[in-house]
Parts: sequence; C-alpha cells; structure tokens
Amino acid sequence: MKKILCLMLTVFFCLGLVACGETKEVAKKSRGNGGVGFTDLTSDNSQNSSPADSNTASKTEEKTTSKTVSSTTSEKPKTSAPTSKPETAKKSDKIDFDISNFNFTMAFSQISEMKQNKSKYLGKRIKVKGIFEGEEAPSRNYYYCIVKDTTACCSEVLEFVLRDTSLTYPKDYPKSQSEIVVDGIFHSYKEGTDEFFELTDAVISK
Repeated sequence: MKKILCLMLTVFFCLGLVACGETKEVAKKSRGNGGVGFTDLTSDNSQNSSPADSNTASKTEEKTTSKTVSSTTSEKPKTSAPTSKPETAKKSDKIDFDISNFNFTMAFSQISEMKQNKSKYLGKRIKVKGIFEGEEAPSRNYYYCIVKDTTACCSEVLEFVLRDTSLTYPKDYPKSQSEIVVDGIFHSYKEGTDEFFELTDAVISK
C-alpha cells in the first residue's frame, strides 16, 4: 500500500514540474517582445507599414515632384512683341510736276489750275520758272516767283520759303527782277480770311 502511495505522489510531483516549466517559457517569450503580448490595432498604420509600402510612397512622391518641376520649366514666360518705332518720312527732291519748261502762257494757266484744284497738288513738289521778287515786312519776309502771260498784262504769283534758313535777304538771294527756277512743296495757308499759296522746303536752281 505504501508503494502504491509513493508511486502516486511521484507522478503528481513530475506533472507539477512540467506545468511550471511551460509557464516560465511563455513569460520569457513575452518579455522578449517588449513585454507586449498583443497587437495594438489603434496605433498609427505608418508604424506598422512594411518597407515595400515605404518604397512605393517614396516613388510616388518623386514622380509628383518631377511632374511639377517639368511643368514649371516648360512654361516659358510670355514676352510682348517688341514695339517697332514709326519711320520718319524723309524729304524727297523728286519733282512731281515740272512746269519750268512751259512757256509763260502755259505756266500761267497751270498755276491757276493748281490754285483752283489744290487738293490734287497739295504736298507735291512743283518746279517752276519765273521772275524773282522779295518783300520785307515787320512779321516776316516774303519771296515770290512771278509767272506772267505772254502779254505781261496778267500774272500768277507763287510764294516760296527756302529750305536753307541760314540765308539772309537780300545778300544771299537773287537780284530783284531776275529770272529764277525754283522747286518746292505746294502748300496753302491763310492770313485772316485770305488764302495764299507757297512752295515750302524750296531750292533755287537758277
């Protein structure tokens, strides 16, 4: 009977040792994991993300940055077209109407036509032959090219203003009643209610 009792005690003692060893092993493993024996589902997912997920996010960010830089560099600043400067009209000595070779009657008639239909001739360079006469006045000097008809009973008068303003009258001008050939731009002006015609930018060639 004592043998049977001793045998039963021995069995119970061995079973207690085995259970104690398993408990110690489980505790050792839990401590090795930082003392946490469960997964915290409320923690930030970024802490539990795998290296593959981090690489994917990094590549996506690089692509987005690359597109932004490419878009910025491809947009060229708009520049306004350069404004071109207006051309300055140059004076031309080209003769538009040459009546210097007309006889006095024809030249007289032509000048009458020019005054009556001035719109056709204003701004045109006219060349004419006539008799020179100058007149000094308080406000300004007047210089004339006088064209008479063959009978010398009628005449047409064209005033002129020389291009060279440094010339002085009478020293640098032709003699009174001398024949001249002059060309200039046909122009009209008014003094009061009276209209007058002159050749501006004029040059005396004879």
